[in-house]
Amino acid sequence: MSAHAGIFHRDGAPSQASEVDVCLPFLDRLGPEGGFTCAVGSVSFTHRIYRVTPESIAEQQPCMDTYGRVSTWDGRIDNREDLALQLADTLERNLSDAAYAHAAFARWGQSAFSRLLGEWAFAAWDPRTLELFLARDYSGCGPLFYYLTPRIVLWSSELEAVVAMARERRLPLTMDNGWIAGFFARGPEPTETPYREIRAVEPGCAIRIGTVSHEVRRHTWLDTHTAIRYRADADYEEHFRFLFKQAVACRLRSAGKVFCHLSGGLDSSSVAAMAAHLVRTNQAAVKLETISSVYDDTMAADESEYIGLMEDWLDLPAHRISESAYPALTPVELGYEPASPSYIDIFAAGQQAIRRTMEEANARVQLSGDGGDELLGNAVDGIPILRELIQDGLWADIPTAALKWSLATKRTVWRLATETLASCLPNTLVARAEFDSPVRVVGSNLSAAFRNRTDFHDRLYRDFEPFGFETFSQKVRAVALCSVIRRVAECGWRRIGPMGPSFPMLDRRLVSFLLAIPMASLARAASPRSLQRRALGPLLPPKLIMRRSKRSPDAAVFKRFAARFNEIQAQFDHAMVYDLGIVSKAKQTESLLRAKHGTFPVTIVAPPYLLERWLRSRSSSCEFHANHTPSRIPRRKEVNAQ
Repeated sequence: MSAHAGIFHRDGAPSQASEVDVCLPFLDRLGPEGGFTCAVGSVSFTHRIYRVTPESIAEQQPCMDTYGRVSTWDGRIDNREDLALQLADTLERNLSDAAYAHAAFARWGQSAFSRLLGEWAFAAWDPRTLELFLARDYSGCGPLFYYLTPRIVLWSSELEAVVAMARERRLPLTMDNGWIAGFFARGPEPTETPYREIRAVEPGCAIRIGTVSHEVRRHTWLDTHTAIRYRADADYEEHFRFLFKQAVACRLRSAGKVFCHLSGGLDSSSVAAMAAHLVRTNQAAVKLETISSVYDDTMAADESEYIGLMEDWLDLPAHRISESAYPALTPVELGYEPASPSYIDIFAAGQQAIRRTMEEANARVQLSGDGGDELLGNAVDGIPILRELIQDGLWADIPTAALKWSLATKRTVWRLATETLASCLPNTLVARAEFDSPVRVVGSNLSAAFRNRTDFHDRLYRDFEPFGFETFSQKVRAVALCSVIRRVAECGWRRIGPMGPSFPMLDRRLVSFLLAIPMASLARAASPRSLQRRALGPLLPPKLIMRRSKRSPDAAVFKRFAARFNEIQAQFDHAMVYDLGIVSKAKQTESLLRAKHGTFPVTIVAPPYLLERWLRSRSSSCEFHANHTPSRIPRRKEVNAQ
């Protein structure tokens, strides 16, 4: 893992190495093992490294070649062998991933980005065309932000670094109401930041910036036409096991230990079990340990039973971070001024404890099961499967499937049929008719004026996936994938320090397979995650395989909220979120009291709390002010990669 930044003078002004010094305090937090700065012509690059893979031990960045190309890299490449064969005439084997990425860019230009499998962010300068390239992998695991003006481009993997460079040059920084609306809804758009002038590179896209022009190009597309159909369940299971094993194995390439995060659920347990299997069968040479956040003093949130079950099953060194020792909603000192609010701040004390534990154990990678809920069929309600049967013309199978799903979901066949037909309508239209939908309380404490001028309803209900899948069941899965990417791409963990989370469930090869197979092979009536349970059964304890639900940490958060209610309520006596017209004081007061009595979700009052704390921390920055003009959902303008 690394942190990097740079400046491109579009007007041709010469660059100085010292002009990126203002970034270094923010880069050093995430790249504490040194780095370099270089200035070439009108660009300057700086890089700070945290050596994660064995090949990065001798790595030095920025990378430069005899033709004047410069690049910086943050991430991991999973298809090194393929690249080594294709670049054999120009590149030695077993070089760092940064060297492979630089050589691929030198050979293929921006076409190289679609060839790089893994989790990464990349910046490169081409002196022949005087163009800067900023790109991220499709899952968004590595962040990249930029501030673009006609004269200059400021960019970095850390938002705080871009803000610092903008402040130094007295460039305007204006609050983006659209980002705030997204923060209250399902998450901001992937390109948005709290600042209207600073954008994020969208996952799966590259920004090509020249002296007078720039364009956004999507470099990674998922195959929307291939359909995988096998005759037997065993074939799906074998294919899934192979790809899942591959997804975990490539993430075990670490210069230190690997921590497997255990939450008690099926996804994190599956990742940890596969990693342990690979190590024990000598298919990976790395030391494994587990780490868990345990809510041991809140019974409704406590997953200790299943965490302990997996710890005994794996027989690996285990670490537990007790929430009672590091309570949720505890204000913590990060040591710097964060450039955005983040939901990770709710559990910041516990996350800092995890970071310290990893540092003491020399663990450089943390494997996560995030994404399994959405991609492996945990919350399938039968409608996508019925739509799939209709689209495939399997009319004889529809009555039996409808009856099974009716019994499994405790809904009448008539209601299931009605909802299946309603699914053909636009999601925003259906949402207006769902008066009892629990989603309707989301953002209910926002002022009416703010909701209207930010298209809050569309942000809350509009489903978007950029890949263009045709079948309904594939669209549903692609939308779920995009929701995971949106969450992962926020990279909130970086505010804590170099923790190196990695996401096997988002491996592009595995995801392509999961989107190409029938929905009915993923989940079945009364058997969510059917494929996962069948394929990984031998690796997991039978009791965990049979589990159908999992406790959430919401009860623990409510407990801490109730204990600190007076302090939190006092924060809203004279709140900036009221002065800026973002939150309605009457609605927020009502929601706080209802949340205290357990009749309103604490998660709904958390966004105003986090936003208010952040706004107060920024109040000393006089150049940062509210923007009251309408902020709409950005419409993506992309050039399709050929």
